[in-house]
Amino acid sequence: PIKWAVDTTPVYDRFGDELTPNSVLYSEWNTFTLQDPNFFFIEPMKIYLPQGSNTITVFVNEGFFLFGDITVGNVYEEPLSYSEYLNEHTGSSVENAIEIAAERYSYESEQNIRSKFVRNPSLTPYSYKNRVLNVLDQSAYRESGDSVTYIFDVAESGYYNLTIKYMQSENDELDSQRAILIDGEIPFAELESYPFEFSRKWVNETLHDDEGNFEIYLEAGTHELTLLANNKKLRDVYHNLLSILDDIDAIARDVNKITGGLSDRYRDYKLDVYIPTISSDLERLKEELINEKSQIIELYGTDDLSIISEINLCLKYFDQFIENPDEIPPFQYRFNEGTGSIYAKINVILPRLIDNPLQMDSLIFHNEDYKLAKANVNIFVRSWESVRAFFYSFVDPKYNEETEVDDDTVVVWVRQSRLYIQVMQRMIDEGYTEDTGNKVQLSVMPDETKIVLANAANRTPDAAMGLSVTR
Repeated sequence: PIKWAVDTTPVYDRFGDELTPNSVLYSEWNTFTLQDPNFFFIEPMKIYLPQGSNTITVFVNEGFFLFGDITVGNVYEEPLSYSEYLNEHTGSSVENAIEIAAERYSYESEQNIRSKFVRNPSLTPYSYKNRVLNVLDQSAYRESGDSVTYIFDVAESGYYNLTIKYMQSENDELDSQRAILIDGEIPFAELESYPFEFSRKWVNETLHDDEGNFEIYLEAGTHELTLLANNKKLRDVYHNLLSILDDIDAIARDVNKITGGLSDRYRDYKLDVYIPTISSDLERLKEELINEKSQIIELYGTDDLSIISEINLCLKYFDQFIENPDEIPPFQYRFNEGTGSIYAKINVILPRLIDNPLQMDSLIFHNEDYKLAKANVNIFVRSWESVRAFFYSFVDPKYNEETEVDDDTVVVWVRQSRLYIQVMQRMIDEGYTEDTGNKVQLSVMPDETKIVLANAANRTPDAAMGLSVTR
């Protein structure tokens, strides 16, 4: 697996705003097992080998790597249950707490994972004047297999609770799943796929089950904490829904063979004569969909979900086709064609089930008596910080930069996001300006019409980028 080392030294632009840190490919000798690329399974893949001599061939499709050794065998050990884990370790609760800033991770599995600034006084660090990275961005940390790793020091051996301050607001109603690893190992089975519930507000989530908070034993010294996005709990539902889609597709092909692609509502196609099993196949698919609906309700603990409403509509359509299979040709927009069909609705549900956004502010190892700060500040604090930020914007050099540009600086307006421009500005400052001495300043151009207005005021930039072709 690829691992990227993230630069832990903060870097700032000319206005004192913190920039997204660079990351470089980290090369090391590592022992790993073949894993499911979609991360439906935590345990390694198993391959059947017949008795006798076998040949293993490895093709490199992209990149390169070095083999030190290859081991064939069942070397994986299932994680202990939580009760077994407690019996394996002896120790007591600790006095000190260890706080880790979620945005200051040491390693990432993908370069697109990033930290960002959110202007919210509930978060740490926070500044109403400048942008400071203070959260791990859920928009970039959501794909199956995405992981971040934190390196931290433990001063005192003992049992710790782990609290994660998070928000998950981009996959409505559904949980995000994470495997929690300490030093590359899952401590106990309950952390193989821990759910973080949907929340539009910040939440202090102390890892727990129905019986209480989990205690994780840590020896004094340096440790690694890894959070890995996976789909273990949803693998059966996901694959069964995929199977239903395949069967719907197969039925639709058989129907088209009979109808020739025509869809006359007043024609008697006699599909049950030409396809004798069509009614029983539709009944079976309906029952399978009901079973998957029950599984989803059991996993999330509620039936008040938009995906359940979509499944209920699919079941209604199945009833129509079971009652009269000849309804399929004229109503294919309800069966397998169009955005409102059974096929399309299930196809929309599938990516939502394996979408795992998670935005984090901090991770804290602590004892049971540790008093956590409130996850969200009150409305008076938020209002006051908004007022301060508003008035500061009138003197903020970022928004008054044009008045400070000298005649030797090349001014370029760019119609891209602020993050995009920050990266470009950093590359120019560290490369071009440092080598040539020529200064370049990029500015956000939210609207192309600004060029016309600037021309009328005789304040045009030296160059503009990101304009549409027609202008």
